[in-house]
Amino acid sequence: MSLYTLVHQFVVTAFRSEPAIIRHLERTEYWARRLRPNADVALRCAAVAHDIERSEPNSGSNLVFRKRPFQDAQALRYHQRRGAEIIGGYLTQQGADKVQIQRIQSLIATHEVGGTPDQNFIKDVDSLSFLENNLAYFVEKLIGSHGVTDVIAKFQWMHDRITDSSIRKLAQPYYLDAIATLNSVQNSHP
Repeated sequence: MSLYTLVHQFVVTAFRSEPAIIRHLERTEYWARRLRPNADVALRCAAVAHDIERSEPNSGSNLVFRKRPFQDAQALRYHQRRGAEIIGGYLTQQGADKVQIQRIQSLIATHEVGGTPDQNFIKDVDSLSFLENNLAYFVEKLIGSHGVTDVIAKFQWMHDRITDSSIRKLAQPYYLDAIATLNSVQNSHP
């Protein structure tokens, strides 16, 4: 079994009851592959597994995100670090190559903030997929607990953190649609 297939199956199993999250992760990998047709397997694995920490319902970031804004810096750091630990532990158990594991972990451990060109790329395709796929999930499941203003701020943050202008251009229609929809929801619930 290929490394990518192994990681993809791990992710799908971890999120089996969350099809919206699976879609976001698979589309993140899709965009990575589409925008970098020669992307190495570690980059593709990081793209599909970057939010693996969310599969732990009572993890540090999931508990924080229930009470604080989505962009809470401490929760984001935990989310990145714990995700890298989870995938690293799993791949080590599977006997994967240590160099590949370290590269995947490095990309997941920075997917919210970026850093190197590859880390920025994962951050950017994460944002693109988020804007493309997560509006319904946030409207249906998270506006009630966080309020429309916090959800709008999350979508703005995801858009504004994109560093690559060509990826930002691809994300723009999804972003504008999301903001228009969220403003409509906000105006209908004063």
